Amino acid sequence: RAGRGHLCRNTLGVGVHRPGAFGEYMVIPQHNVVPIPDDVPDEIAAIFDPLGNAVHTALSFDLVGEDVLVT
Repeated sequence: RAGRGHLCRNTLGVGVHRPGAFGEYMVIPQHNVVPIPDDVPDEIAAIFDPLGNAVHTALSFDLVGEDVLVT
C-alpha cells in the first residue's frame, strides 16, 4: 500500500516462490518488464538486473572507506 511492493509479505518472487527464473520463456506482470533499446547488445542488457541490485544496495548504505565483497 505504500508503493514498496518489494517489501510486501505477500510478494511472489520469480525463481523464489514460483518457477521461471531460468526458463526460456516466462510470464510476469507488466510492471516488471523494462524495454531494452535495440542498440543495447544482449551481453550488456543481461547485466542490468544484477547491476541494478548491486547499485541499489551500495547506495542504501554508507560504504565510504568500508571493505565490500561483490560476488
